[in-house]
Amino acid sequence: MVSAIAEDKPPKFAATDSDLFRKVKHKMAQFLFVESSGSSGEAGKTLTGRSAAKHLYDKIAIDTKDSRSDVTLQVLRPLCVFSWLLDKTQQGQLLKWESEILVQGAAAMPSGSKTFEKKSKKGSSKKHDTDALVASLFK
Repeated sequence: MVSAIAEDKPPKFAATDSDLFRKVKHKMAQFLFVESSGSSGEAGKTLTGRSAAKHLYDKIAIDTKDSRSDVTLQVLRPLCVFSWLLDKTQQGQLLKWESEILVQGAAAMPSGSKTFEKKSKKGSSKKHDTDALVASLFK
């Protein structure tokens, strides 16, 4: 479970709701922490667990309302890893934000055949057609 978090993946919990698993989940939640900015002149506070997840979620919710916002998958990553700290409605919204970012990224890609350039160790380069490369994987 801890290795999943280290790899930026949400942990898989057993379906059992034993005392041990509740304690483990509580301890694992402490791996999520953020510094909240204090009010004017006040020092920030370190939030952990559910309060950190709520703080991040609320901040992203405000940022996504701003049309100039640059919410990226990198920004969403901590919430994706610790999505089990969110309620079902928030988890659904998180999935929606991820989908919107992916759709925007796909729309920004140029249409038509795409190529990439691969350089050899000797310094020469060769252009590759990505569509042809993907197609060849499924032959």
